[in-house]
Amino acid sequence: ALWYRAGALELSAAAERWSGLNTGIGGGTDGRATGVHFAAQQSIGQQGRVGAIVEIIDTSADNMAELDRNMLGVNGSYRSGAYVLDAQLMFAGNRRGLGDSGAINLGLGVTRQIDPMIDVYGAFSVTDNEANAQYKATDGGHGDEVGTVLGGTPMVISAGIILRF
Repeated sequence: ALWYRAGALELSAAAERWSGLNTGIGGGTDGRATGVHFAAQQSIGQQGRVGAIVEIIDTSADNMAELDRNMLGVNGSYRSGAYVLDAQLMFAGNRRGLGDSGAINLGLGVTRQIDPMIDVYGAFSVTDNEANAQYKATDGGHGDEVGTVLGGTPMVISAGIILRF
């Protein structure tokens, strides 16, 4: 991974390579995949931040086709007093060899600082899958995953408390 910071602008890039993967499509465990990720984040004064992310995953075998896709996301954050508002919009393209397999995900959140050691938060996420897509609304945040069916529209709401020691 590479990171670069110039004032309020932060850029990052990463590459990864997996082998011995099996997603359950086509059987076998000989799947290999490579991924590249690019991100940019710009702070706007003390109150805000905007960002973008691009992810490109390429696979070597047909049993890995469900991972072979591109993704683009935009996000932002705004602080007002004790509140922080966050939003993220992600677009996953069609996977290799299968049309109508993309999705759009929207995530919204609000955090309120109660005191320097306690925050409370609420978050919402919804994924709109195309007919041949089955992306989740969340993916393992605390080991939990909210599944769906092909073409489904899963939603989650989360609330919690953050304690700092």
